[in-house]
Order: sequence, then C-alpha cells, then structure tokens
Amino acid sequence: MGVYEGALNVTKGAYRPSVNSMMNQNVDYFKAPSRWAIYQRIMKLSGESYTFDKFLQYDAVNRGAKQAHAPLTRPGNDWMPGSAPVITR
Repeated sequence: MGVYEGALNVTKGAYRPSVNSMMNQNVDYFKAPSRWAIYQRIMKLSGESYTFDKFLQYDAVNRGAKQAHAPLTRPGNDWMPGSAPVITR
C-alpha cells in the first residue's frame, strides 16, 4: 500500500493506493479506499449507521475472503476507455 501517481491516461495529479488494482489490471480484489467507499454506499442505501471503526472491524474479518466473480477478461480490439478523470484542486 502507498500512494502512486498516475491513473488512466493521466500521469500527473491523479493518485491510486497501489501499483496494481482492479481499475487498471482487472485483478480480482479491491484496495482499501475502494472497499471503504463500497461499504459506505451499501450502508447508506440500507439505512444502517456506519463508522470507520465499524468498517475496520468488518474489513478485518472479510478482507482476503475468496469471492465469486465473473471471469477475468482482457479488453478486445473494440474496447474504448471511459472518460478521463476529473481532477479538482
């Protein structure tokens, strides 16, 4: 874990938490900031209260658990990237 500069086609001003991630290499796991965002969203939609401490407890139990997922694929010749990230300062 750490802070690595560069995302999508932007080399400066966009950061990610690891050298590799689901967002650029389609690996089958999410990094901590993504897991926290997913947890927050699910808890908000369910009407449940949440705190970062509750997330850390949940994450410690579930981190690394094997999850069912769709087969990993590589983009074909017709693949088009999404829009560029919006960088705010």
